[in-house]
Amino acid sequence: MRQINHNYMREYQYYIQKIYKPADDVLVMELGDIRGLPVFEFKPGQYVMIYFKDEKGRLEQKHTFSLASSPLEKRFIRLGIKIGGKFTRGLSNLKIGDNITVQGPYGNFVFDENKYSDLVMIAGGIGITPFISAMYFATDKNLPNKLSLIYSNRTLANTIFYNEIRELEKRNKNIRALFAVTQEKLSGRRDGVVDSRVNSQLIKDFVGNIYGKTFFICGPGSFMAAINTNLTGLGVDSSQIRMEAFSMAGHRAWPGFKNIAYASAVSAAVLFVTFNLINNSSPSVATTVKKSYDPNILFDINKAVADRLAAITNAKNNAIADLKQKQQTAATLPAQQISPAGQPAQVSQPTQTQQPTPTQQPATASQPMPRTTVS
Repeated sequence: MRQINHNYMREYQYYIQKIYKPADDVLVMELGDIRGLPVFEFKPGQYVMIYFKDEKGRLEQKHTFSLASSPLEKRFIRLGIKIGGKFTRGLSNLKIGDNITVQGPYGNFVFDENKYSDLVMIAGGIGITPFISAMYFATDKNLPNKLSLIYSNRTLANTIFYNEIRELEKRNKNIRALFAVTQEKLSGRRDGVVDSRVNSQLIKDFVGNIYGKTFFICGPGSFMAAINTNLTGLGVDSSQIRMEAFSMAGHRAWPGFKNIAYASAVSAAVLFVTFNLINNSSPSVATTVKKSYDPNILFDINKAVADRLAAITNAKNNAIADLKQKQQTAATLPAQQISPAGQPAQVSQPTQTQQPTPTQQPATASQPMPRTTVS
């Protein structure tokens, strides 16, 4: 029988012990229990949902952030936050002593010391947070596990936790890091720093033999997709690659779910279907399902539905933008150049009639490229 996670949907009342901005667009917060109790237990790589009241006393909607502290640190939890929208700007206006409600922990993007003896972590930007947690955990426990980190940022100034990672390398001989900067040319050689994007060659040179290694990727969705392509191109099997799922939708795809009523309706639908599947089954099947029921499964189902709807919303928005662009292009052309279908017609230039010679092939109109659709 599976063990129920009693921290599921558990809320904690915490307060800000420390808050600072290591970069212009990044916020780091350390939160402690308002009663002075040890912080909750979690696994390295998990995330939480948080919410707070703004300056007018209004409750802000919940947002998710990865934990960037060691699970063995009981005085506080730490969050690394990319400042971008209204919610994160509101967080940056808070100060020491302000209260924040924390819910969780969640997620299966976890460093398991018993499963991953040789782990390669590839991070982009704020995607470093779950890996910071894993490196601190491995160092605090003095684990023999090998942890290799490739960390990509625009510049070294934007590379948060740079000094901490360097210090962890000194404390733990099993940790090594490579920093890649994409918008800065280095004036001189620096150990462990390159001015290059993360590509197949860089990964191969740093990692060496890919066999026996597991690859964790975390960062913006486009970054993770590119790294996944690089890894598979190197021959890494998909079973060796794991990505942080909740990051895939990205902050830009999430606004469609900020409507509480809409999100509640989706959750209610999932609950209704799950409930009926359980109770309308035969007694033996229903008993089996109820005994193996885990609340975490329901959370994963809800998240999968949200990710799918986000992808559909993005596809719709892209199609609308594409249509508007075509309409604007058509509107700028003379009427005689518009085909019945509304597309710009090919205007032939007056040329002398010429039959193709035996060595020439008749010219053909170029065919439109097939459009990619979201499945």
